[in-house]
Amino acid sequence: MLEFAERLTLTPTAMTRDDVDALRGQGFEDGAIVAVTLAAAYRNYIVRVADTLGVELRKDGGYAPEILRAFGVTADDVESIPATDVRLKPH
Repeated sequence: MLEFAERLTLTPTAMTRDDVDALRGQGFEDGAIVAVTLAAAYRNYIVRVADTLGVELRKDGGYAPEILRAFGVTADDVESIPATDVRLKPH
C-alpha cells in the first residue's frame, strides 16, 4: 500500500492496472483501493497547494485542529519541528 501511494505521489502518470492488481494481490478490495488512492491524492493536493502558496506552520499552536488534520499533522507534530525548519513537510 505504501509503495502504491509513493508511486502515485512521485509518478502518477506511470500508474497502471498492474499497480491496482498488486494491491488486490495483497488482499485489498476495490473500496479499500479507492480509499488509499483518494487519501494519497488528497494529501498530495493539500501539500502542493500549501507549498505553492508558501503556507508555513506557526510554532505558537495557532491553528485549529481541523486545519492541522487537513495537512496530516497534529499540534504535537508542529511543536516537534525544529525552529529552523517550519515549512510543512509531508511525512
